[in-house]
Amino acid sequence: VNMLDQNSYSIAVGTPNRLLKLFETKEDDDDDEGALSLEHTELVVIDCNEDRKKFTVCTLNDTAPDLFQFVRSAVAPQMKKRKTIKFGMF
Repeated sequence: VNMLDQNSYSIAVGTPNRLLKLFETKEDDDDDEGALSLEHTELVVIDCNEDRKKFTVCTLNDTAPDLFQFVRSAVAPQMKKRKTIKFGMF
């Protein structure tokens, strides 16, 4: 969390739950933003590769709710705010 607080990165990689938690985690009570901010992120990519049972992060009960919450609360507002962020699923 300290690294995210002190630096900007153009890409973030993690499970849907980890990204959501970092987005929601506040470093201190005065801060409106979470530890992960997409203000300077240029690209958000979701790996939707199917496993042997044909499940993806979009269809697994363990990951889908967190993924959609992250997209709804973190990615979508940035896409409305600026044209420079891109979102992809592969």
